[in-house]
Amino acid sequence: MHTLTVAATGQITVPIELQQELGIRPGIQLIAEIQNGNLVLMPILNDIEAAFGLLKAKTTVSLRRNGLSY
Repeated sequence: MHTLTVAATGQITVPIELQQELGIRPGIQLIAEIQNGNLVLMPILNDIEAAFGLLKAKTTVSLRRNGLSY
């Protein structure tokens, strides 16, 4: 499990291990949704998805509420 910290600007840094596992590179956009009270981040992996917003990536990162960890 990884802990992410929200900066004063509202930005989070995704640990390199998660970036590598999900194929996240600098400049890639992520879709953010709330599902069942959890923040779910989904990388947009190609230009077609980015252009039309119709398809979602098959890999997701879910930040769950567990006590003090997010």
